[in-house]
Amino acid sequence: MSKLSNMQEWFTLDYSASYLSNILGEQVLKTDLYRLALDKKITLSVRFLESVPALIGKLVDEHDFFTQTSNQTTDDNRCDLSELCNSSDLFSPIDTHDSSEPVDDDKWFIFEDIAQNINGVWDLTMLGLESVDLEKRYLDELGECGYNPQRHKEEGIFIRNDASVCKLLTKLDPSPVYEDNAFVGGIIKDFFEREAISYDECINNDFDTLASLLTFSQLDHVTTIIDAMSVSFPTYKLYKNCLTIEDYDYQMVIKKQEIDRFIQSFEEIPKESTSQEASSVRDEERTALLVLIEVLCNKVNIDPKQRGIALSLVTMVGLIGSSLSDDTIRKIVNQIEPVVCSKSKAQLTRTLTTNERNSFLVLIAALCGDAKLDYKGREAIAVLVNMSKENGTPLLNERISTILSQIETAICSKTK
Repeated sequence: MSKLSNMQEWFTLDYSASYLSNILGEQVLKTDLYRLALDKKITLSVRFLESVPALIGKLVDEHDFFTQTSNQTTDDNRCDLSELCNSSDLFSPIDTHDSSEPVDDDKWFIFEDIAQNINGVWDLTMLGLESVDLEKRYLDELGECGYNPQRHKEEGIFIRNDASVCKLLTKLDPSPVYEDNAFVGGIIKDFFEREAISYDECINNDFDTLASLLTFSQLDHVTTIIDAMSVSFPTYKLYKNCLTIEDYDYQMVIKKQEIDRFIQSFEEIPKESTSQEASSVRDEERTALLVLIEVLCNKVNIDPKQRGIALSLVTMVGLIGSSLSDDTIRKIVNQIEPVVCSKSKAQLTRTLTTNERNSFLVLIAALCGDAKLDYKGREAIAVLVNMSKENGTPLLNERISTILSQIETAICSKTK
Protein backbone atom coordinates (compact mmCIF):
# COMPACT_ATOMS: atom_id res chain seq x y z
CA MET A 1 0.00 0.00 0.00
CA SER A 2 1.41 3.40 -0.96
CA LYS A 3 2.21 6.11 1.57
CA LEU A 4 -0.71 8.14 0.24
CA SER A 5 -3.10 5.19 0.64
CA ASN A 6 -1.94 4.74 4.22
CA MET A 7 -3.24 8.23 4.97
CA GLN A 8 -6.71 7.51 3.58
CA GLU A 9 -9.55 6.32 5.82
CA TRP A 10 -11.55 4.37 3.24
CA PHE A 11 -11.20 2.81 -0.21
CA THR A 12 -13.57 2.03 -3.08
CA LEU A 13 -14.55 -1.60 -3.62
CA ASP A 14 -12.54 -1.77 -6.86
CA TYR A 15 -9.38 -0.57 -5.13
CA SER A 16 -10.02 -2.86 -2.17
CA ALA A 17 -10.44 -5.89 -4.43
CA SER A 18 -7.21 -5.06 -6.27
CA TYR A 19 -5.29 -4.51 -3.03
CA LEU A 20 -6.52 -7.75 -1.46
CA SER A 21 -5.64 -9.64 -4.65
CA ASN A 22 -2.03 -8.50 -4.30
CA ILE A 23 -1.86 -9.26 -0.58
CA LEU A 24 -3.55 -12.68 -0.72
CA GLY A 25 -1.90 -13.85 -3.94
CA GLU A 26 -5.20 -14.71 -5.63
CA GLN A 27 -7.78 -12.76 -7.57
CA VAL A 28 -10.41 -11.01 -5.45
CA LEU A 29 -13.49 -9.58 -7.18
CA LYS A 30 -16.25 -7.26 -6.02
CA THR A 31 -18.54 -10.29 -5.93
CA ASP A 32 -16.17 -11.82 -3.38
CA LEU A 33 -16.44 -8.71 -1.20
CA TYR A 34 -20.26 -8.77 -1.40
CA ARG A 35 -20.31 -12.46 -0.51
CA LEU A 36 -17.93 -11.95 2.43
CA ALA A 37 -20.14 -9.12 3.70
CA LEU A 38 -23.28 -11.26 3.39
CA ASP A 39 -21.47 -13.98 5.34
CA LYS A 40 -20.45 -11.31 7.91
CA LYS A 41 -16.76 -11.95 7.34
CA ILE A 42 -16.04 -8.34 6.34
CA THR A 43 -17.88 -5.06 6.99
CA LEU A 44 -18.79 -2.81 4.08
CA SER A 45 -19.58 0.87 4.59
CA VAL A 46 -21.55 3.58 2.80
CA ARG A 47 -20.26 7.09 2.19
CA PHE A 48 -23.20 9.44 1.81
CA LEU A 49 -22.80 12.16 -0.82
CA GLU A 50 -25.63 14.17 0.73
CA SER A 51 -27.21 14.65 4.14
CA VAL A 52 -29.81 11.98 4.89
CA PRO A 53 -32.46 11.89 7.65
CA ALA A 54 -32.15 9.25 10.33
CA LEU A 55 -33.08 8.26 13.85
CA ILE A 56 -30.01 8.10 16.08
CA GLY A 57 -29.90 5.59 18.91
CA LYS A 58 -28.28 2.39 20.10
CA LEU A 59 -28.80 -1.37 20.03
CA VAL A 60 -29.36 -3.24 23.27
CA ASP A 61 -29.79 -6.91 24.06
CA GLU A 62 -33.35 -7.99 24.75
CA HIS A 63 -32.74 -8.80 28.43
CA ASP A 64 -31.42 -5.23 28.93
CA PHE A 65 -34.23 -3.60 26.97
CA PHE A 66 -36.80 -3.09 29.72
CA THR A 67 -34.17 -1.74 32.09
CA GLN A 68 -33.05 0.75 29.44
CA THR A 69 -36.54 1.96 28.58
CA SER A 70 -37.82 2.09 32.15
CA ASN A 71 -34.98 4.43 33.07
CA GLN A 72 -35.80 6.94 30.31
CA THR A 73 -37.20 10.24 31.61
CA THR A 74 -39.86 12.34 29.95
CA ASP A 75 -39.92 16.13 29.72
CA ASP A 76 -42.61 17.32 32.14
CA ASN A 77 -43.59 20.10 29.73
CA ARG A 78 -44.48 17.69 26.95
CA CYS A 79 -47.78 15.92 26.63
CA ASP A 80 -47.83 12.18 25.98
CA LEU A 81 -50.18 12.03 22.98
CA SER A 82 -50.41 8.24 23.01
CA GLU A 83 -51.66 8.38 26.60
CA LEU A 84 -54.13 11.12 25.71
CA CYS A 85 -55.27 9.04 22.77
CA ASN A 86 -55.93 6.01 24.98
CA SER A 87 -57.90 8.07 27.50
CA SER A 88 -60.15 9.85 25.00
CA ASP A 89 -59.99 7.48 22.03
CA LEU A 90 -59.92 10.52 19.72
CA PHE A 91 -56.59 9.92 17.98
CA SER A 92 -57.21 6.58 16.30
CA PRO A 93 -56.33 7.90 12.79
CA ILE A 94 -52.81 8.81 13.95
CA ASP A 95 -50.03 6.22 13.78
CA THR A 96 -48.36 6.50 17.18
CA HIS A 97 -44.75 5.40 17.74
CA ASP A 98 -42.61 4.38 20.67
CA SER A 99 -38.94 5.32 20.99
CA SER A 100 -37.87 1.70 20.68
CA GLU A 101 -38.48 -1.26 18.40
CA PRO A 102 -37.26 -4.85 18.00
CA VAL A 103 -34.58 -5.40 15.34
CA ASP A 104 -34.26 -9.17 15.53
CA ASP A 105 -34.93 -11.97 17.99
CA ASP A 106 -32.55 -10.70 20.65
CA LYS A 107 -31.89 -7.00 19.95
CA TRP A 108 -33.86 -3.77 20.34
CA PHE A 109 -33.22 -0.35 18.81
CA ILE A 110 -33.67 2.52 21.29
CA PHE A 111 -33.68 5.91 19.60
CA GLU A 112 -34.22 9.61 20.11
CA ASP A 113 -37.59 10.70 18.76
CA ILE A 114 -36.06 13.54 16.74
CA ALA A 115 -35.05 13.00 13.12
CA GLN A 116 -31.55 14.28 12.42
CA ASN A 117 -29.49 14.69 9.27
CA ILE A 118 -26.32 12.60 9.03
CA ASN A 119 -23.49 12.31 6.50
CA GLY A 120 -20.04 10.80 6.19
CA VAL A 121 -19.05 7.11 6.29
CA TRP A 122 -21.21 4.58 8.14
CA ASP A 123 -20.91 0.79 8.46
CA LEU A 124 -23.69 -1.54 7.31
CA THR A 125 -24.97 -3.56 10.29
CA MET A 126 -26.57 -6.30 8.13
CA LEU A 127 -29.49 -6.39 10.59
CA GLY A 128 -32.11 -4.81 8.32
CA LEU A 129 -32.90 -4.21 4.66
CA GLU A 130 -29.29 -3.25 3.93
CA SER A 131 -28.63 -7.00 3.65
CA VAL A 132 -31.34 -7.21 0.96
CA ASP A 133 -29.70 -4.34 -0.97
CA LEU A 134 -26.34 -6.10 -0.76
CA GLU A 135 -27.83 -9.42 -1.93
CA LYS A 136 -29.26 -7.64 -4.96
CA ARG A 137 -25.90 -6.00 -5.75
CA TYR A 138 -24.19 -9.39 -5.42
CA LEU A 139 -26.58 -11.13 -7.81
CA ASP A 140 -26.54 -8.21 -10.28
CA GLU A 141 -22.74 -8.34 -10.35
CA LEU A 142 -22.95 -12.04 -11.18
CA GLY A 143 -25.33 -11.26 -14.03
CA GLU A 144 -28.33 -12.82 -12.30
CA CYS A 145 -30.56 -9.75 -12.60
CA GLY A 146 -34.25 -9.75 -11.73
CA TYR A 147 -33.96 -10.24 -7.96
CA ASN A 148 -36.64 -7.95 -6.52
CA PRO A 149 -37.54 -9.01 -2.97
CA GLN A 150 -40.56 -7.72 -1.11
CA ARG A 151 -39.73 -4.99 1.41
CA HIS A 152 -41.97 -4.43 4.42
CA LYS A 153 -42.60 -0.88 5.68
CA GLU A 154 -42.02 -2.04 9.27
CA GLU A 155 -38.41 -2.91 8.42
CA GLY A 156 -35.59 -0.46 7.87
CA ILE A 157 -31.93 0.11 7.10
CA PHE A 158 -29.55 0.19 10.07
CA ILE A 159 -26.06 1.68 9.92
CA ARG A 160 -23.51 2.40 12.63
CA ASN A 161 -20.33 4.24 13.50
CA ASP A 162 -18.14 4.07 16.59
CA ALA A 163 -20.64 6.02 18.71
CA SER A 164 -24.16 5.40 17.40
CA VAL A 165 -26.57 3.23 15.45
CA CYS A 166 -28.91 4.94 12.97
CA LYS A 167 -32.07 3.95 11.16
CA LEU A 168 -32.46 5.69 7.79
CA LEU A 169 -35.66 7.61 7.03
CA THR A 170 -37.51 8.97 4.01
CA LYS A 171 -39.65 12.09 4.32
CA LEU A 172 -43.37 11.53 4.00
CA ASP A 173 -45.13 13.02 1.00
CA PRO A 174 -47.66 14.53 1.28
CA SER A 175 -47.34 15.95 4.80
CA PRO A 176 -49.08 13.95 7.54
CA VAL A 177 -52.71 14.80 8.29
CA TYR A 178 -51.97 15.82 11.86
CA GLU A 179 -50.38 19.04 10.53
CA ASP A 180 -53.69 20.01 8.94
CA ASN A 181 -55.72 22.54 10.97
CA ALA A 182 -58.92 21.06 9.62
CA PHE A 183 -57.91 17.71 11.12
CA VAL A 184 -57.30 19.32 14.50
CA GLY A 185 -60.72 20.95 14.30
CA GLY A 186 -62.26 17.59 13.45
CA ILE A 187 -60.79 16.01 16.55
CA ILE A 188 -62.15 18.79 18.75
CA LYS A 189 -65.57 18.52 17.08
CA ASP A 190 -65.65 14.77 17.78
CA PHE A 191 -64.87 15.49 21.41
CA PHE A 192 -67.67 18.05 21.65
CA GLU A 193 -70.17 15.58 20.15
CA ARG A 194 -69.13 12.97 22.72
CA GLU A 195 -69.74 15.51 25.47
CA ALA A 196 -73.11 16.60 23.93
CA ILE A 197 -71.81 20.17 23.43
CA SER A 198 -72.71 22.35 20.45
CA TYR A 199 -69.55 22.68 18.36
CA ASP A 200 -70.82 25.68 16.35
CA GLU A 201 -71.82 27.57 19.48
CA CYS A 202 -68.45 27.05 21.13
CA ILE A 203 -66.19 27.60 18.13
CA ASN A 204 -67.64 31.02 17.30
CA ASN A 205 -67.08 32.48 20.79
CA ASP A 206 -64.00 33.96 22.42
CA PHE A 207 -62.05 32.08 25.07
CA ASP A 208 -63.88 33.63 28.02
CA THR A 209 -67.26 32.65 26.60
CA LEU A 210 -65.95 29.19 25.74
CA ALA A 211 -64.76 28.82 29.31
CA SER A 212 -68.22 29.61 30.59
CA LEU A 213 -69.80 26.95 28.36
CA LEU A 214 -67.45 24.12 29.35
CA THR A 215 -66.57 22.50 32.61
CA PHE A 216 -63.02 22.94 33.80
CA SER A 217 -62.21 19.33 32.86
CA GLN A 218 -63.63 19.75 29.34
CA LEU A 219 -61.78 23.03 28.76
CA ASP A 220 -58.54 21.53 29.99
CA HIS A 221 -58.95 18.57 27.62
CA VAL A 222 -59.57 20.82 24.58
CA THR A 223 -56.58 23.07 25.29
CA THR A 224 -54.41 20.01 25.87
CA ILE A 225 -55.37 18.65 22.45
CA ILE A 226 -54.55 21.96 20.77
CA ASP A 227 -51.20 22.28 22.58
CA ALA A 228 -50.30 18.67 21.86
CA MET A 229 -51.13 18.95 18.17
CA SER A 230 -49.07 22.13 17.79
CA VAL A 231 -45.86 21.29 19.69
CA SER A 232 -45.71 17.74 20.97
CA PHE A 233 -45.38 15.58 17.88
CA PRO A 234 -41.75 14.41 17.54
CA THR A 235 -40.14 15.34 14.24
CA TYR A 236 -39.58 11.72 13.21
CA LYS A 237 -43.33 11.37 12.61
CA LEU A 238 -42.79 13.44 9.48
CA TYR A 239 -40.86 10.47 8.06
CA LYS A 240 -41.24 6.83 7.18
CA ASN A 241 -38.71 4.02 7.16
CA CYS A 242 -36.25 4.05 4.25
CA LEU A 243 -36.67 0.70 2.48
CA THR A 244 -33.63 0.83 0.19
CA ILE A 245 -30.34 2.66 0.42
CA GLU A 246 -30.69 3.39 -3.30
CA ASP A 247 -33.01 6.26 -2.30
CA TYR A 248 -29.89 8.30 -1.56
CA ASP A 249 -26.69 9.26 -3.36
CA TYR A 250 -23.91 7.20 -1.81
CA GLN A 251 -20.72 5.28 -2.50
CA MET A 252 -19.99 1.76 -1.26
CA VAL A 253 -16.57 1.67 0.42
CA ILE A 254 -14.46 -0.29 2.91
CA LYS A 255 -12.68 1.43 5.76
CA LYS A 256 -8.91 1.03 5.82
CA GLN A 257 -9.02 -0.29 9.39
CA GLU A 258 -11.50 -2.97 8.28
CA ILE A 259 -9.22 -4.11 5.44
CA ASP A 260 -6.33 -4.28 7.92
CA ARG A 261 -8.49 -6.32 10.32
CA PHE A 262 -9.55 -8.68 7.54
CA ILE A 263 -5.96 -9.31 6.46
CA GLN A 264 -4.95 -9.81 10.09
CA SER A 265 -7.61 -12.51 10.42
CA PHE A 266 -5.70 -14.64 7.90
CA GLU A 267 -2.53 -14.32 9.94
CA GLU A 268 -4.37 -15.57 13.02
CA ILE A 269 -5.28 -18.87 11.29
CA PRO A 270 -2.90 -21.72 12.26
CA LYS A 271 -0.23 -22.17 9.59
CA GLU A 272 -1.17 -25.78 8.87
CA SER A 273 -4.82 -24.87 8.31
CA THR A 274 -3.87 -21.89 6.14
CA SER A 275 -1.62 -24.07 4.00
CA GLN A 276 -4.35 -26.65 3.48
CA GLU A 277 -6.95 -24.01 2.58
CA ALA A 278 -4.59 -22.23 0.18
CA SER A 279 -3.82 -25.55 -1.48
CA SER A 280 -7.55 -26.25 -1.81
CA VAL A 281 -8.21 -22.84 -3.38
CA ARG A 282 -5.42 -23.32 -5.90
CA ASP A 283 -6.66 -26.79 -6.83
CA GLU A 284 -10.23 -25.56 -7.23
CA GLU A 285 -9.27 -22.68 -9.53
CA ARG A 286 -7.06 -24.80 -11.77
CA THR A 287 -9.55 -27.67 -11.81
CA ALA A 288 -12.49 -25.40 -12.70
CA LEU A 289 -10.59 -23.91 -15.65
CA LEU A 290 -9.57 -27.36 -16.89
CA VAL A 291 -13.13 -28.69 -16.51
CA LEU A 292 -14.45 -25.91 -18.75
CA ILE A 293 -11.75 -26.60 -21.33
CA GLU A 294 -12.58 -30.31 -21.30
CA VAL A 295 -16.37 -29.91 -21.63
CA LEU A 296 -15.94 -27.35 -24.41
CA CYS A 297 -13.53 -29.68 -26.23
CA ASN A 298 -16.19 -32.39 -25.98
CA LYS A 299 -18.79 -29.94 -27.31
CA VAL A 300 -16.77 -29.24 -30.49
CA ASN A 301 -15.60 -32.86 -30.85
CA ILE A 302 -11.95 -32.21 -29.99
CA ASP A 303 -9.88 -34.89 -28.23
CA PRO A 304 -7.31 -33.09 -26.04
CA LYS A 305 -5.12 -36.23 -26.11
CA GLN A 306 -5.00 -36.36 -29.91
CA ARG A 307 -1.51 -35.90 -31.34
CA GLY A 308 -1.01 -32.46 -32.88
CA ILE A 309 -4.22 -31.04 -31.41
CA ALA A 310 -2.29 -28.07 -29.98
CA LEU A 311 -1.68 -26.67 -33.48
CA SER A 312 -5.42 -26.78 -34.25
CA LEU A 313 -6.16 -24.92 -31.04
CA VAL A 314 -3.53 -22.28 -31.90
CA THR A 315 -5.52 -21.54 -35.07
CA MET A 316 -8.77 -21.44 -33.09
CA VAL A 317 -7.29 -18.90 -30.67
CA GLY A 318 -6.18 -16.77 -33.60
CA LEU A 319 -9.80 -16.54 -34.80
CA ILE A 320 -10.73 -14.48 -31.72
CA GLY A 321 -7.86 -12.06 -32.33
CA SER A 322 -5.57 -13.46 -29.65
CA SER A 323 -2.55 -15.72 -29.59
CA LEU A 324 -1.13 -18.66 -27.66
CA SER A 325 1.87 -20.79 -28.56
CA ASP A 326 1.41 -24.48 -29.28
CA ASP A 327 3.71 -25.23 -26.34
CA THR A 328 1.48 -23.22 -23.96
CA ILE A 329 -1.65 -24.99 -25.20
CA ARG A 330 0.05 -28.38 -24.97
CA LYS A 331 0.96 -27.73 -21.33
CA ILE A 332 -2.66 -26.79 -20.59
CA VAL A 333 -4.39 -29.74 -22.26
CA ASN A 334 -1.85 -32.19 -20.79
CA GLN A 335 -3.16 -31.28 -17.33
CA ILE A 336 -6.76 -32.25 -18.09
CA GLU A 337 -6.45 -35.98 -17.54
CA PRO A 338 -4.33 -35.98 -14.34
CA VAL A 339 -6.31 -33.17 -12.68
CA VAL A 340 -9.88 -33.58 -13.96
CA CYS A 341 -10.22 -37.20 -14.98
CA SER A 342 -8.12 -38.91 -12.32
CA LYS A 343 -10.02 -39.92 -9.21
CA SER A 344 -6.87 -39.27 -7.23
CA LYS A 345 -6.94 -35.63 -8.42
CA ALA A 346 -3.21 -35.04 -8.70
CA GLN A 347 -2.26 -32.05 -6.56
CA LEU A 348 -0.89 -29.16 -8.62
CA THR A 349 -0.86 -26.77 -5.69
CA ARG A 350 1.36 -24.05 -7.16
CA THR A 351 -0.66 -20.86 -7.56
CA LEU A 352 -1.40 -19.97 -11.16
CA THR A 353 0.49 -16.91 -12.31
CA THR A 354 -1.49 -14.14 -13.99
CA ASN A 355 -0.02 -15.11 -17.35
CA GLU A 356 -0.95 -18.78 -16.88
CA ARG A 357 -4.49 -17.90 -15.80
CA ASN A 358 -4.92 -15.64 -18.82
CA SER A 359 -3.76 -18.45 -21.12
CA PHE A 360 -6.42 -20.78 -19.68
CA LEU A 361 -9.08 -18.07 -20.12
CA VAL A 362 -8.12 -17.28 -23.72
CA LEU A 363 -8.34 -20.96 -24.64
CA ILE A 364 -11.81 -21.14 -23.03
CA ALA A 365 -12.88 -18.08 -25.06
CA ALA A 366 -11.65 -19.68 -28.30
CA LEU A 367 -13.51 -22.92 -27.57
CA CYS A 368 -16.68 -20.95 -26.71
CA GLY A 369 -16.39 -19.23 -30.09
CA ASP A 370 -16.08 -22.54 -31.91
CA ALA A 371 -19.06 -23.88 -29.93
CA LYS A 372 -21.13 -20.78 -30.92
CA LEU A 373 -21.46 -19.93 -27.22
CA ASP A 374 -21.40 -16.26 -26.20
CA TYR A 375 -19.37 -16.21 -23.01
CA LYS A 376 -20.62 -12.65 -22.31
CA GLY A 377 -24.25 -13.74 -22.14
CA ARG A 378 -26.15 -15.17 -19.17
CA GLU A 379 -27.14 -18.22 -21.19
CA ALA A 380 -23.51 -19.33 -21.35
CA ILE A 381 -23.41 -19.82 -17.58
CA ALA A 382 -26.44 -22.11 -17.55
CA VAL A 383 -25.16 -24.08 -20.58
CA LEU A 384 -21.73 -24.63 -19.03
CA VAL A 385 -23.25 -25.63 -15.69
CA ASN A 386 -25.28 -28.34 -17.43
CA MET A 387 -22.32 -29.45 -19.54
CA SER A 388 -20.13 -29.81 -16.45
CA LYS A 389 -22.84 -31.86 -14.73
CA GLU A 390 -23.21 -34.15 -17.74
CA ASN A 391 -19.44 -34.56 -17.76
CA GLY A 392 -19.52 -35.77 -14.15
CA THR A 393 -17.46 -32.76 -12.98
CA PRO A 394 -20.14 -30.26 -11.87
CA LEU A 395 -19.22 -26.63 -11.37
CA LEU A 396 -21.23 -24.06 -9.45
CA ASN A 397 -22.98 -21.22 -11.21
CA GLU A 398 -20.94 -18.68 -9.23
CA ARG A 399 -17.62 -20.28 -10.16
CA ILE A 400 -18.41 -20.28 -13.89
CA SER A 401 -19.70 -16.70 -13.76
CA THR A 402 -16.46 -15.55 -12.11
CA ILE A 403 -14.34 -17.29 -14.75
CA LEU A 404 -16.30 -15.90 -17.70
CA SER A 405 -16.16 -12.37 -16.27
CA GLN A 406 -12.34 -12.47 -16.45
CA ILE A 407 -12.11 -13.47 -20.11
CA GLU A 408 -12.15 -10.00 -21.69
CA THR A 409 -9.21 -8.83 -19.59
CA ALA A 410 -7.32 -12.01 -20.43
CA ILE A 411 -7.90 -11.59 -24.18
CA CYS A 412 -6.62 -8.02 -24.03
CA SER A 413 -3.43 -9.23 -22.40
CA LYS A 414 -2.93 -11.84 -25.15
CA THR A 415 -3.94 -9.76 -28.15
CA LYS A 416 -1.64 -10.05 -31.13
